[in-house]
Amino acid sequence: MTSLFAAGDTTNGQPQGDLRAATWNFLLVAVLVLVVFQPYYTGYRLSRDDVWFLKVGMEGLVSVRDHAVLVATEQGRIGQLLMLPLNVLGSLLAGNPLWRFVFLALYVIQLLLFATFVARLLRQHVALLLFLLLVVLHPLAFDNMPPNAYPLQNTVPFILVLASRLVILDRRQRETASRVAVGAAQAGFALGMFISEFAVALGTALLIAEYLARVQWKRTAGNTWIAAFRASFARRFLVSDALAACVALAPYALFRWLHPSIYAGNSIGGLLEPDRVFGTAFWHIVAGTPARFMREGLPPAEIPDVLAAIVVGAAVVFCLCRLIGPALRIRAPWAVAGVSLFLAIYMNLPIAISAKYQQECMEWSKCGYLDSRMSYLAVIVAVMCLFPIAGRLPFRRIALGGVCVALGAAAVFVSLHNAGQARQMRRFDTVWSRAHATACATPGLVDDEAAFTADIDPEGLVEMHPPSKPIEFWRVYIPWQAGRSCQNA
Repeated sequence: MTSLFAAGDTTNGQPQGDLRAATWNFLLVAVLVLVVFQPYYTGYRLSRDDVWFLKVGMEGLVSVRDHAVLVATEQGRIGQLLMLPLNVLGSLLAGNPLWRFVFLALYVIQLLLFATFVARLLRQHVALLLFLLLVVLHPLAFDNMPPNAYPLQNTVPFILVLASRLVILDRRQRETASRVAVGAAQAGFALGMFISEFAVALGTALLIAEYLARVQWKRTAGNTWIAAFRASFARRFLVSDALAACVALAPYALFRWLHPSIYAGNSIGGLLEPDRVFGTAFWHIVAGTPARFMREGLPPAEIPDVLAAIVVGAAVVFCLCRLIGPALRIRAPWAVAGVSLFLAIYMNLPIAISAKYQQECMEWSKCGYLDSRMSYLAVIVAVMCLFPIAGRLPFRRIALGGVCVALGAAAVFVSLHNAGQARQMRRFDTVWSRAHATACATPGLVDDEAAFTADIDPEGLVEMHPPSKPIEFWRVYIPWQAGRSCQNA
């Protein structure tokens, strides 16, 4: 392999050459992270749910407790006892610029943990490469997707789940695993999954990937298939993992039995329509990836955005050429890509079997949702497998160069898309800024609905779930904001 594609090669976990190359790799990726996620900064409180969470939070702790119990019992989801307060906290803090930075940092940490987990399973030093792909191919969206909507709901439990599995992986590969460390990690794993079905989908997908990877490790070591399966599915592993899953799922199942859900979003009403199930899963996956541009196109671009996107694309190609060395040694890349795509579908199933989301996606073309961010993770693993696949072709230098350029071009399109989305999101930020100024200067304006709406939100961007009206929210928000931020004004 030429030096262009060998710069990222590693020996004993360190890039060949000196540490200067490794340091530059990390710095280049870090700069790209800051640039790529900059458009996400101004997008907050974009959904009706986030506005409702803010209203509940402004009404006080008793209101948060009562609504958490109400939503949990109505939806048959015991995890809402933790999830709703988490969402309320996210919406309350989102108005603070520093906390928005923290939310983005947590989301990036989640991506980094996932990349590290995959690298551990593949036993190749591909974490930085995968992390780079996860960052630069990540589309900004309004579709109730983190980190701009529900900034903590998935991020916090996902970090718990991923960090816990990494600890368990590390301990199990030692000759004498610490039971205390594994037990604590399993407790964190169970707690993360307890919060929501999305974390359950991610956590069980990680388990599937982990056990399949362990089989591959044993096969690589020379074991027969039967011996590999026996060793990989050893009782000590199965009992520990099953117990953690049961700790999370048993209370959920019991609570659901005691409180049947009246919420269409977590029903299985569409389970018997496989075409709609797989159609919904497919389009939800697409909505979380750059492939969404095929369906909705790109927004009009401004010259500065085009120039910035070209610079990002060139930097991505440069970084890929430095980092792809370890990826070329991924074993059975077609199998890895196939399992990744299967898990992407698997993680979308809780949403895809719901008649509510089937109708929204298949009939109204509103397909992006929280699950799209989960399936994105698995899809990008499959994308990374393009490198070892191309590296096995007779004309691999040309093929690898083509993959790098194609992914750089995709990063350009993602950058243009994100810039356009950010312009739209800044309109929401303007509404919140006007409301803050009004709370400090003329809080009495909220009593005149027509004048307030014309002055603060003439486009009606901040919405509430019917039958509630936005003015009901603003009449709580303005006095609350005045009491918090304008006492010394």
